[in-house]
Amino acid sequence: MQCKNYRQAESILKGRDKKKVANNTWLVRLGHDRIGLKLHTTFVVIYYLRYCTLHTGGWKTVTTKARINDFSSANVWQKKGDWYLSHVTEDEQYDEDFEEGMKIRNSPSRMEVLKSMIASA
Repeated sequence: MQCKNYRQAESILKGRDKKKVANNTWLVRLGHDRIGLKLHTTFVVIYYLRYCTLHTGGWKTVTTKARINDFSSANVWQKKGDWYLSHVTEDEQYDEDFEEGMKIRNSPSRMEVLKSMIASA
């Protein structure tokens, strides 16, 4: 199940308030403009229309990292116990220290990039 941004999360929910998407993991509607990915009791990803925020709730576990990686456009990795984030958009790539609540811009899909290129031609 592909879910990297608000639009994909909305499509998976199909008008429902919540849906199980993985073991102990739910997509939950948090209002008219937010959808959260809840692992146990922590919203590890919160989707907004143009970005998402990443959270551990203090649980820097293999599963938390896997859910963030599987359900956002970010790549979280670990070295000697420290967490880092690699993020790629259409025009940049960067690595940085992982911080609780960090904001990640949504990367457009290849189809959206192609449509914008055709429209501007």
